Amino acid sequence: MTEDSVTPNSVCKQEWTYALRYKKPVVPIRLDLNIEVPFSLGSRQWIDFSSNFDSGVAKLRQYLGRLDSPEGIRLELKSRLSDAQRDLKRAKNKEEELRIQAEIDALNANLRQQELIVKNPQKAERQTRRNIDDGIQLERQSKQPIPIESKVKFINPLPFNPPDYFQGREFEIQQLADFIKNGHQRILTIVGRAGGGKTALACYFLKALEKGNFPNDLGEAKADGIIYLSEIGSHKVNVPNIYADLLQLLPSEIASRLESLYRQPKVSIGDKVRLLLDEFQKDPVVLLLDNFELFVDTETGNLVDSELKELLENILLASQHSIKIIITTRVPARDLSLIEPSRNIPLHLDEGLKSPYAENILRAMDSDGRAGFRDANDEQLDRARMLTLGYPRALEALFAIISVDRYTSIEELLAVELPDTVVESLVGEAFSRLDLNSQKVMQALSIYNRPVPPAAVDFLLQFHIPGINSSPILNRLVGMHFARREAGRFYLHPTDREYAFNRIPAEKSSDHIGKGARSRIWNQDAMLLRAADYYAEARKPKQEWKKIDDLNSQLAEFDLLCMAEDYDTAAVLLKELYFDYLFVWGHSYLIIDLCVRVKDKIKDAVLRLSILNALGIAYPEIGNIEEGIKYYQEGLSISRILKNRNWESAFLGNLGSSYIELGEIKEAIMVYNEALFIDQEDKDLRGESATFSGLGSAYSDLGQFSKALECYEQAWTITKKIGNEKLREGDDLGNLGVVHRDLGDAQKALEYHRQELVIQKEYKYRKGISISLENIGDTLLDLGNIPDAIVSYLQAIEISDEINFPQTSNYARWGLTQAYLLQDNLEKALDTVKAAQMFNVIINNHNISTLQGIITLRLGDTTSSGPSFRKAIAQADVILSKTPEYYDAIDAKALALCGLGLIEDKNNFFVAKDAFRRARDITGNAVGITKRTLRIFNELAKIDIDGVLVELRPVIEGRN
Repeated sequence: MTEDSVTPNSVCKQEWTYALRYKKPVVPIRLDLNIEVPFSLGSRQWIDFSSNFDSGVAKLRQYLGRLDSPEGIRLELKSRLSDAQRDLKRAKNKEEELRIQAEIDALNANLRQQELIVKNPQKAERQTRRNIDDGIQLERQSKQPIPIESKVKFINPLPFNPPDYFQGREFEIQQLADFIKNGHQRILTIVGRAGGGKTALACYFLKALEKGNFPNDLGEAKADGIIYLSEIGSHKVNVPNIYADLLQLLPSEIASRLESLYRQPKVSIGDKVRLLLDEFQKDPVVLLLDNFELFVDTETGNLVDSELKELLENILLASQHSIKIIITTRVPARDLSLIEPSRNIPLHLDEGLKSPYAENILRAMDSDGRAGFRDANDEQLDRARMLTLGYPRALEALFAIISVDRYTSIEELLAVELPDTVVESLVGEAFSRLDLNSQKVMQALSIYNRPVPPAAVDFLLQFHIPGINSSPILNRLVGMHFARREAGRFYLHPTDREYAFNRIPAEKSSDHIGKGARSRIWNQDAMLLRAADYYAEARKPKQEWKKIDDLNSQLAEFDLLCMAEDYDTAAVLLKELYFDYLFVWGHSYLIIDLCVRVKDKIKDAVLRLSILNALGIAYPEIGNIEEGIKYYQEGLSISRILKNRNWESAFLGNLGSSYIELGEIKEAIMVYNEALFIDQEDKDLRGESATFSGLGSAYSDLGQFSKALECYEQAWTITKKIGNEKLREGDDLGNLGVVHRDLGDAQKALEYHRQELVIQKEYKYRKGISISLENIGDTLLDLGNIPDAIVSYLQAIEISDEINFPQTSNYARWGLTQAYLLQDNLEKALDTVKAAQMFNVIINNHNISTLQGIITLRLGDTTSSGPSFRKAIAQADVILSKTPEYYDAIDAKALALCGLGLIEDKNNFFVAKDAFRRARDITGNAVGITKRTLRIFNELAKIDIDGVLVELRPVIEGRN
């Protein structure tokens, strides 16, 4: 304050009025002795510099230091309250009086809270912590759906509750109604810029659909269900959520069967989706996929989520179903739009609301008239529409500015020229006019970037706003259209989120910010890590981790850690989830996505090896063994550079298992021998035992049973030597049983398998139990005890399906099919072999297809048996091209050729004879293998009325 600055016509008044408009603290400094504080600043404490400059500087420093303290915040609130009370007395009209009174009410509420904090800060902090703890307890509880009266069953809450004042968009609503009624169309994509009202339009339409009607009196609507998913909401857009939510609309028996199918990782997404779609053949079921632009690469315009893309492709391409998808996005998925264009409908929302809808919305938002829009004249409202281009979010932001800034009139606001990015500009203006605490609350919501309860905001801000209680602030922000609410949780529109987040300093903190330190740092990384800490506290207890929803906190924590570029911590968290939970529940695609996000950014090299190993395991689970091998090879290369022999041996062993799955047995033996050399040199008995076991499997597949038996016995001997390895000993006993069964000693094999089962049951190892039961079923079948074999197979299948173990699910059904076939129960055999095909096991698929051909041929269905036999031959040839000695594939191919010989070209018998002869040359005196092949051959021979197969029997028996 100088003599010049306090004169009525001084430009300084514009400056400090502008500061008040944006809720900035104003500190009057008196430089001249004989001046008075301007009337509008009379409530503020001024600092005297006129008599002693140094003293004034000291007081100013002290005042500034106190500004962010609880007492400083209280004094600033009092100053703002005094300003408002003074201005209320001089209000020019009812509208201005209402605006000022609303601010006074809010300031009084804030001041009461702040005075409690100043009076007893420790008590206020304890209350904040209690609020946080209560909120975290609620976070850990399973969410129970709130029953709402509706004609149509809907899943999840609306991502945005359309306001009562929604209007306009008649043309677009008609298009949506036509889309629902059109049985040919599958996907409708609403495309438009940020803030254009895409989500509001979709939700307004679907909310009417819930009640059994189209909006705007367009008639009755029929729908079997509606599912709401939003990438910025609590229920994310992903395949697990889509699949699980669709199951909720099906009868429990069907849903249970399809859920079990989903958990089978080696069944492709395409197969899972096609079987799911078969159950939706009645009235439409509508899925809303909101904020879809987050899945679209902005440079290529292609979908980045391969699993989601496969699901949507199948929905577009499937011949008949009733699923309808509505997508809202700023960026359309170019590659998706090229698939079945007649079924994939774009709906462009390029323009804002036209007159009079935009004006009506402004009036409706201002229901009490305090913002001035309700009673504004038509010319003013028309200018407001033109200023905002009619975009709904821009209209809301315009209302928010007036609501929060009593110093700005409608006329002043309408005089501003805005750039093309009108929504972003108005959102920024509105945010800047909020008080500091409200801005921080919005920034906290921007950090989480998902709907969160007030407890999450309090957790993030408790060291930045002492005694914080964000609930009233959040509710006010919702009322002023700054924030949105979903079932007691709060979040931001994407445009608001981007602006608020970018207002947080982006400078990097040190690499290792401790939890205590980061809670007090105000920058993006520290806040993201602090938000991750909230989800770490909000995790459910491990005993409650039963399904993917139970890991929502961990997945949110992972996202935040990646955003903060703390990839090592994210990888450690991931390690805790993938093997025991995500793999077991069939979420292999999700594991791949999470691992790929961190694998190249992890600093800890050993931790990176763990992630590469997980990728090596995950890719075969979705049917891509070759891709898994690439990651194993990358891990092997890194482990050798690091000279980490434990990991080197592990990767070699995993490569061996992968090569066996592909039928590349010689490659498997080579890498197993490398692993064995390391294990023996390092005296790693556990590794040595596992490697001998792998070698035994490889030699067994090549028909070298003496070598296989030697390896299995070595493995068992080492396991017993280690001690405390009973489970491993059970596996060894099982392997010994298998090779003795192949050699024809089924009784001895049964003894081994029963010992194996005892051990697996003792340790409640369900995977091992399922393998043991399947082995026992195979052995009982060899011994001719079909009823007991069936019981054992069914027990194995029940467990393997439940724990998502495709190997036993496939092999046990293969054995069970043979048992039913031997009983001439052809219908059951056919159902079982079809079910076996859902579990992709490359080294047994040829056997499954051969059996299906024989069964359909026995049923007289030659149109189906021929393709099955040809499929078996093709599957066998894939393996034989890599491992010509793979006798199991040779026998299956020969049996399939016999089948083709019976229904097509008899020349196939000659090829089959050569194949059987080659198989016997490999297996030698393995009586068990011969008997198994003869058993299936005999079932085929039952329809050989001409006796043309007779001369092949001696060849199979190795006598010719």
